[in-house]
Amino acid sequence: MEFQESGFFSSDANLTFGRSSPPLGSYWLESTLRYIAAKKCGSNVAELKPITVYTCDFTSHMTGDEYINSFNKEFRNDINIFYVPVSAAMPVIETTGWQALNQAPFPVSNFLSQICPTNIYINTEKQRVVVFVKQYTDAWVQAFTSSLMRILQWLYPDNNCSKEDKLLFKLIHEADKDSFIELLEKAVKAIDFRTWRIQRDLHGWNNSYRNTRIALLQSSVGIQQSSIEKLEANLADNYTKFENTKVELESLLSTSAKDDSELADFFCCRKHLNILEIKNSNDGNRLLYSIIETIDYYDQDAFNNTYGKTGSYMYYSTIAQETREIFYAIFAQHKGRLRTQACFELQNTSALNAKSIDTAAAYYSTIPHPHLGYGACLGQNANYIKEYMQKGDWDLAIEQSVAAAKNIHFGDSGVVKGFMEKFKSDHYDTPCIIMPNGEVMTPRAFYETIKSKNEEEY
Repeated sequence: MEFQESGFFSSDANLTFGRSSPPLGSYWLESTLRYIAAKKCGSNVAELKPITVYTCDFTSHMTGDEYINSFNKEFRNDINIFYVPVSAAMPVIETTGWQALNQAPFPVSNFLSQICPTNIYINTEKQRVVVFVKQYTDAWVQAFTSSLMRILQWLYPDNNCSKEDKLLFKLIHEADKDSFIELLEKAVKAIDFRTWRIQRDLHGWNNSYRNTRIALLQSSVGIQQSSIEKLEANLADNYTKFENTKVELESLLSTSAKDDSELADFFCCRKHLNILEIKNSNDGNRLLYSIIETIDYYDQDAFNNTYGKTGSYMYYSTIAQETREIFYAIFAQHKGRLRTQACFELQNTSALNAKSIDTAAAYYSTIPHPHLGYGACLGQNANYIKEYMQKGDWDLAIEQSVAAAKNIHFGDSGVVKGFMEKFKSDHYDTPCIIMPNGEVMTPRAFYETIKSKNEEEY
């Protein structure tokens, strides 16, 4: 009698178990797997779980742990067999949860390795098996099949096996085909695969509409719940804005209008402050003003380090040599002071922000401040200005903007580099350098002066 004639390979049985071709070409193995699955589910077809086998070549450049983590994290098949190239080392799995079957009481790997090098790992929690084998043979497949009782430990816990099952594995080990098939047929007589298949296929069939509606309604409930939460959050935000608006309105209504004479007096007393433009709007007036000051606050060590460091922005080919020498004479030798312009916007005495040179360029010909003029970069001054404005100390905030205009940070290469590249081409003839005697010179005249003095000293 051939395996194909066994009741475990009838058309209804094949449809029940979902496959007809045996793994590794072995009907011994497929018959045993079907037998085990049928015995374990008893008479409850709903609990029938076919035992599946997956085979694949092992990629030798990966370790065993990398393989199980990247190749198939879920390991949907019960038994996964990987063929290892002859020249490759046997993979090892050390990931938590995986147990090697190479020690007593069930050293299955050692038993199978007598036929062909084998490593077997099981994960009882996931109920999965991973096998690494080199050049398996029919004898190896036969031995592997006879060892399933030791491998599928979640199906045979504590080696608990019925007399009938023990006889089955004994017949496999002895390759007693006739007795093996006879035992299979005895088990098949108690199974009506056609009834099993019909019961399985129609199990819960009448619940199809109910299950579909449940899934649809669960999705709808989740969407509506999310929408409600968003509406509640928006409502809370609107209530907060409403209360804040009421408080501000009541505060403004309780105070009388001012003529702003204090702000006017402040600007009149400070000649370095120049009003550029006043913008009136519904959300408050905006005052645009500029500060013309000399740069007096800077870190000379930072300048010297940058100036003397080969490869810094002061060594770029786009930086003119005259510019480097002028900057050295001003910031290292103190032969003059650089006068620049910075621009700011005061928003109805509630906010103060720096503006780029584009805003003020049409009003004055003074050179822009290296930081404020190009990037509106206030640095740490921004924190002080914000704190003063929040307290209503707009006068201290303006004074802080003056301090910012008198400062330069040489570590800010992105801003200072851009300024230095344009210095000679755009500002070489702009009076912007204050000499110790109070004379104002252009960078061109200043450079000729320091150059001639250096030649005289030489």
